[in-house]
Amino acid sequence: MPRSNTNARAGNLSIGDLSRQTGVNIETIRYYERIGLLAARGPSATPSLIRRSRDLGFSINDTHDLLGLARGHNLTCARVKALTEQHVADVRTKIRDLESSIGFSASWLQDAKGHLFRTVRSLMRLPAILGARSSSE
Repeated sequence: MPRSNTNARAGNLSIGDLSRQTGVNIETIRYYERIGLLAARGPSATPSLIRRSRDLGFSINDTHDLLGLARGHNLTCARVKALTEQHVADVRTKIRDLESSIGFSASWLQDAKGHLFRTVRSLMRLPAILGARSSSE
Protein backbone atom coordinates (compact mmCIF):
# COMPACT_ATOMS: atom_id res chain seq x y z
CA MET A 1 0.00 0.00 0.00
CA PRO A 2 1.49 3.39 -0.95
CA ARG A 3 2.25 5.83 1.82
CA SER A 4 -0.34 8.55 2.16
CA ASN A 5 1.32 11.91 1.67
CA THR A 6 -0.57 15.09 0.80
CA ASN A 7 0.24 18.75 0.39
CA ALA A 8 -1.61 19.40 3.62
CA ARG A 9 1.26 17.94 5.60
CA ALA A 10 4.15 20.35 6.05
CA GLY A 11 7.58 18.99 5.25
CA ASN A 12 6.14 16.10 3.22
CA LEU A 13 5.64 13.97 6.33
CA SER A 14 3.89 10.67 5.87
CA ILE A 15 0.60 10.40 7.68
CA GLY A 16 2.17 7.85 10.03
CA ASP A 17 5.05 10.20 10.90
CA LEU A 18 2.62 13.06 11.45
CA SER A 19 0.47 10.83 13.65
CA ARG A 20 3.48 9.83 15.76
CA GLN A 21 4.73 13.42 16.07
CA THR A 22 1.38 14.87 17.10
CA GLY A 23 -0.19 11.93 18.95
CA VAL A 24 -3.27 12.20 16.72
CA ASN A 25 -4.73 9.00 15.25
CA ILE A 26 -4.15 8.46 11.51
CA GLU A 27 -7.88 8.15 10.81
CA THR A 28 -8.47 11.43 12.66
CA ILE A 29 -5.84 13.16 10.52
CA ARG A 30 -7.50 11.78 7.38
CA TYR A 31 -10.86 13.04 8.66
CA TYR A 32 -9.40 16.51 9.28
CA GLU A 33 -8.06 16.49 5.72
CA ARG A 34 -11.41 15.37 4.25
CA ILE A 35 -13.34 18.16 5.98
CA GLY A 36 -10.74 20.78 5.11
CA LEU A 37 -9.22 21.50 8.52
CA LEU A 38 -5.78 20.50 7.29
CA ALA A 39 -6.18 21.45 3.63
CA ALA A 40 -4.31 24.76 3.92
CA ARG A 41 -2.43 23.95 7.07
CA GLY A 42 0.20 26.40 8.14
CA PRO A 43 2.70 26.05 10.95
CA SER A 44 0.11 27.00 13.59
CA ALA A 45 -2.62 24.62 12.38
CA THR A 46 -1.41 21.18 13.37
CA PRO A 47 -3.50 18.09 14.09
CA SER A 48 -2.61 18.51 17.76
CA LEU A 49 -3.96 22.09 17.74
CA ILE A 50 -7.18 20.85 16.17
CA ARG A 51 -7.42 18.02 18.70
CA ARG A 52 -6.83 20.44 21.58
CA SER A 53 -9.59 22.70 20.30
CA ARG A 54 -11.93 19.70 20.10
CA ASP A 55 -10.84 18.49 23.57
CA LEU A 56 -11.79 21.92 24.91
CA GLY A 57 -15.27 21.38 23.52
CA PHE A 58 -15.18 23.54 20.41
CA SER A 59 -17.27 22.18 17.55
CA ILE A 60 -15.72 21.30 14.19
CA ASN A 61 -17.20 24.52 12.73
CA ASP A 62 -15.85 26.63 15.61
CA THR A 63 -12.47 24.94 15.25
CA HIS A 64 -12.50 25.74 11.54
CA ASP A 65 -13.27 29.39 12.34
CA LEU A 66 -10.52 29.56 14.96
CA LEU A 67 -8.03 28.03 12.53
CA GLY A 68 -9.10 30.64 10.00
CA LEU A 69 -8.11 33.28 12.53
CA ALA A 70 -4.76 31.56 13.06
CA ARG A 71 -4.26 31.49 9.28
CA GLY A 72 -4.87 35.23 9.02
CA HIS A 73 -8.34 35.03 7.47
CA ASN A 74 -10.72 37.91 7.94
CA LEU A 75 -12.45 36.79 11.09
CA THR A 76 -13.87 39.76 12.93
CA CYS A 77 -13.23 40.42 16.59
CA ALA A 78 -17.01 40.37 17.07
CA ARG A 79 -17.18 36.83 15.61
CA VAL A 80 -14.32 35.60 17.81
CA LYS A 81 -15.94 37.23 20.85
CA ALA A 82 -19.34 35.68 20.06
CA LEU A 83 -17.81 32.27 19.47
CA THR A 84 -15.86 32.43 22.73
CA GLU A 85 -18.82 33.73 24.76
CA GLN A 86 -21.01 30.91 23.46
CA HIS A 87 -18.33 28.38 24.28
CA VAL A 88 -17.98 29.73 27.83
CA ALA A 89 -21.78 29.56 28.27
CA ASP A 90 -21.81 25.97 26.97
CA VAL A 91 -19.01 24.96 29.35
CA ARG A 92 -20.80 26.58 32.30
CA THR A 93 -23.96 24.64 31.42
CA LYS A 94 -21.97 21.41 31.29
CA ILE A 95 -20.41 22.20 34.67
CA ARG A 96 -23.86 22.79 36.21
CA ASP A 97 -25.10 19.52 34.71
CA LEU A 98 -22.07 17.64 36.05
CA GLU A 99 -22.44 19.19 39.51
CA SER A 100 -26.09 18.14 39.53
CA SER A 101 -25.09 14.64 38.48
CA ILE A 102 -22.49 14.49 41.26
CA GLY A 103 -25.08 15.58 43.83
CA PHE A 104 -27.59 13.00 42.64
CA SER A 105 -24.96 10.24 42.51
CA ALA A 106 -23.62 11.06 45.97
CA SER A 107 -27.14 11.06 47.38
CA TRP A 108 -27.94 7.76 45.69
CA LEU A 109 -24.68 6.27 46.94
CA GLN A 110 -25.49 7.32 50.50
CA ASP A 111 -28.95 5.75 50.20
CA ALA A 112 -27.44 2.61 48.70
CA LYS A 113 -24.90 2.35 51.54
CA GLY A 114 -27.70 2.56 54.12
CA HIS A 115 -29.76 0.02 52.22
CA LEU A 116 -26.78 -2.28 51.82
CA PHE A 117 -25.98 -2.05 55.53
CA ARG A 118 -29.59 -2.95 56.42
CA THR A 119 -29.54 -5.81 53.91
CA VAL A 120 -26.28 -7.23 55.24
CA ARG A 121 -27.49 -6.92 58.82
CA SER A 122 -30.70 -8.77 57.90
CA LEU A 123 -28.74 -11.48 56.10
CA MET A 124 -26.51 -11.91 59.13
CA ARG A 125 -29.60 -12.57 61.27
CA LEU A 126 -31.06 -14.99 58.71
CA PRO A 127 -29.31 -18.15 60.03
CA ALA A 128 -30.70 -17.49 63.50
CA ILE A 129 -34.18 -16.88 62.08
CA LEU A 130 -34.02 -20.01 59.91
CA GLY A 131 -32.63 -22.04 62.82
CA ALA A 132 -35.52 -20.96 65.04
CA ARG A 133 -38.03 -21.94 62.36
CA SER A 134 -36.54 -25.36 61.74
CA SER A 135 -36.37 -26.21 65.44
CA SER A 136 -40.02 -25.24 65.96
CA GLU A 137 -41.23 -27.38 63.04
